[in-house]
Amino acid sequence: MPLQLKGTVGLLAGQRIDVGQIPITIGSHPSNAVVLNDPQVSLRHARVVLQGSRIAISDLGSASGTFVNSRPVSFLVKLNKGDTIQIGSQTFVVVEMPVYRSASPAVAVPPSPPNSQFSANPSAQQAVPLITAEGFSGTVELYADRIIIKRGKSLFSHIVRGFKGDKQIMLRSITAIQLKRCGIFLNGFIQFSIPGGQESKRGIFDAVHDENTVTFINKQQDGFIRLNQLAEQKIGEIHQNAAKLHAGSFSPAEELGKVADLRDKGIITQQEFEAKKRQLGF
Repeated sequence: MPLQLKGTVGLLAGQRIDVGQIPITIGSHPSNAVVLNDPQVSLRHARVVLQGSRIAISDLGSASGTFVNSRPVSFLVKLNKGDTIQIGSQTFVVVEMPVYRSASPAVAVPPSPPNSQFSANPSAQQAVPLITAEGFSGTVELYADRIIIKRGKSLFSHIVRGFKGDKQIMLRSITAIQLKRCGIFLNGFIQFSIPGGQESKRGIFDAVHDENTVTFINKQQDGFIRLNQLAEQKIGEIHQNAAKLHAGSFSPAEELGKVADLRDKGIITQQEFEAKKRQLGF
């Protein structure tokens, strides 16, 4: 069973951190995947890497040290379920990655089409998000295969968008993520672009009206930086896995035939078919 880090004490208490093919760095500098605004945490404090089905951690020469089960780390240490990690005032525990489970086992729920941007039945799958970022105009939850944008019942949300409820976007459908940090007088925002979307390109004043955008204030910014970095990492892994699945010894004509079959079955759109056709040189 794949392992994760779960915050138990400190700024990230209750949040889960997934470790993929790209190593995760932890520190106080905003460029880290996990940012801890803690005076005891160095700019680049520790690194967590994936080794097979296990994860390992190493200290990056921090001033206060990295501790596993209360012992200082001086080299790469493999982690086991239940191990505790101390970085500054933050404590993590190593846990198993949650698995999706059916909310109603007696009822079979058909899967969403491979090119679907949204889950066909939001209540049919339940899992703990890898990371959650709460903003001014909504909350973003990141899962292994999708994000969920949750809107509050505030008067602001009603005036700007109406009470439209939650929105799910599959990670494989996201073409770009734009993160705009807070300015001196302006809030920041995170925006998810999808095929056919009408995302705003004119900054924060139009972004508040975009259903794929969540705005945030300065004290909420670090959470969205971490979410953005993890989301880009997960999207990269999904694309790498898809490339591996499609790799083979097919001729361009055979490959085009398979893509046409996917189009005919409604799995991909005509636009996606044409793009693949041009890529194959037809």
